[in-house]
Amino acid sequence: MNNLEKAIKLVEDKISGCEEIILDLFGGLTSQVTDAINYDIGAEEGIRGDVSELLEIFPPNSVSEIIASGPQAFFLEQDPQKVGCVAGKFFGNLS
Repeated sequence: MNNLEKAIKLVEDKISGCEEIILDLFGGLTSQVTDAINYDIGAEEGIRGDVSELLEIFPPNSVSEIIASGPQAFFLEQDPQKVGCVAGKFFGNLS
């Protein structure tokens, strides 16, 4: 059984057991949220996957709560002065 199949089975089991599904999106290696399913590209516990697979794993209306409190990306560690700011026709001048 591959990773995607394991993830689908985990979600199917929760649904068939009438369990509430709380999704910890970008949860890191392990979720810090009690009873949440960790979903991260580098997950050691929960579901290891990228966001392109979310719709294959979670059926419509199956997730009761999505928590995204720990997203990480290389640019979040950079000095904002080096990265710059968002500005343009639709954004005004955000920094």
